[in-house]
Amino acid sequence: MKHIPNLLTLANAICGMMAIYFIVNASSTGL
Repeated sequence: MKHIPNLLTLANAICGMMAIYFIVNASSTGL
């Protein structure tokens, strides 16, 4: 069960990257 923390870290990184992408996208479109 040592792979579960790794998956959580990966999911957390993906969520963070998606959040940054949406923030940059919203800023560029002026929303």
